[in-house]
Amino acid sequence: MKKKSLIIGLDGAPYHLIFKWFKEKKLNFFQKLIEHGVFGVLETVIPPYTMIAWPCFYTGKNPAKIGPFLIKTKGFDPDSFSKSHFLSANEIKTWTIWEYLSERGYKVGVMNVPVTYPPKKVKGFLISDFLTPKEVEDFTYPPELKEELTDYKIKSEISTGFGFADKNMNREKLEKMFHELLEKRIFYSIKLVKEKKPDFFMIDFKELDDFMHFFFDDKEKILKFLKRIEEGSEELFKIMDPDVLLIMSDHGFHDAPKRYFYINRWLEIKGYLKREKSARGYMSRFLYDTGILALKYFGWIRNFIPEKLKFKIAREEMKKRINWEETIVYANWYAGLYFNPKFFENEKEKKELAFKLKEELLNIVDPETNQKPILKALTKYEAFEGPYFDMMPEVVYTTSPQYKINVNLTSRVFDIIVERPDIKGHHIGDLEGIYIFYGNEFKKGENGPKISLIDAIPNFLYALNELLIKDFDGTLQDELFEEPVNIYKVEYFDKEYTPHIERKLKEEEEESIKEHLRGLGYI
Repeated sequence: MKKKSLIIGLDGAPYHLIFKWFKEKKLNFFQKLIEHGVFGVLETVIPPYTMIAWPCFYTGKNPAKIGPFLIKTKGFDPDSFSKSHFLSANEIKTWTIWEYLSERGYKVGVMNVPVTYPPKKVKGFLISDFLTPKEVEDFTYPPELKEELTDYKIKSEISTGFGFADKNMNREKLEKMFHELLEKRIFYSIKLVKEKKPDFFMIDFKELDDFMHFFFDDKEKILKFLKRIEEGSEELFKIMDPDVLLIMSDHGFHDAPKRYFYINRWLEIKGYLKREKSARGYMSRFLYDTGILALKYFGWIRNFIPEKLKFKIAREEMKKRINWEETIVYANWYAGLYFNPKFFENEKEKKELAFKLKEELLNIVDPETNQKPILKALTKYEAFEGPYFDMMPEVVYTTSPQYKINVNLTSRVFDIIVERPDIKGHHIGDLEGIYIFYGNEFKKGENGPKISLIDAIPNFLYALNELLIKDFDGTLQDELFEEPVNIYKVEYFDKEYTPHIERKLKEEEEESIKEHLRGLGYI
């Protein structure tokens, strides 16, 4: 008989807050799990973005083994730099835990887990995530499951009806919407688990992350929201009675950053980037600089500028501002530094420059605050390994909590942030999520070691007494288990993954995803 298992994602739940509330005994059910399980820091990947972190978690692999992706671009491509590339399940070209367990004969259920649209075939059911385009019909597997979800909402409607153009945000209406969304998520997750009786169920409460983006300045509201998730989680736990349980978050959270780090201006000063000197290039930069200056002194003007125009000036116009033929290195938001291959004779030259730039990034200091804008940086040679290695950026990084990357060219390297005062929290500078492992194999009532996001699934499968996927990057952690891991008894699954038939997203579908992510402050 197969063991039952459950994974609950508390999207964005920061270790520092959860640990504080545990000590204050404000989370009763989670506290009970910790008393009979092991709790610790789940350190996320770089960059700590939802669309990267979740696939790394549920595959147990680094991005270069997962598929041809890292957010927003694939290699040094000026056309791509001026756009936004978003992930779909088509680009996950390796085993996810639910597909693997389906292959092993488990009946599975998956709900609201990022990067699951369009849904792939499983033995059981799957409902896709917030990266699902508006008003599509194919958001479930099997397709007929959608008929049972009469008033189900896939995601928040943050991009419409809330005055999300900065200070006009209707916070009361927004808070009500998030709570209603959460109630539907809890209701349908309980309903489906009761009716479908999966051996394995996984759900991500993505609305927690969304909620904190707008209400991180009010910790009591966050606690109230989290406690409702806790109640739903306890009900799921009671229904499933899992042999193995993992509660986790994909990254932490912190107050919204206050300062820009204009990384491409820094690259320009260093001589790695050249600006376009044509009239078109000058005009494009002038429009951006004028807009930033106006917002500094006349903040109210932001409410009269259409969101698509803001996006066009701040992002899509980047292609016109750079001389791409003479540029050696370009920073594409949080995706990383990309090298122009025409300037390098071999991989050794790229590697040397990558390590040089990594160290220089880590040593930058903002002269106005005496703080370092870069929290962590890695070269591709440290961060990635796999068949998609060549598509990865040469350097990846994330900023300290006080800073946000801006790729536009101005006269300054640092400046105050003038966009989106409605955004109260972010996660670019908090790498510490949480894990709670619960089950007979795990230690009881202990603080566990800090482990990587990529380690979680291998340890989960080990506790499930399942074969480990042969090319996992995650490692087994002795300190999680009552008995030390016997590596000589670990067996491996090495069947090659066969990609499913892809359903390409239409242009208008990608645009609807962009609209939603703009509302959340991601782009």
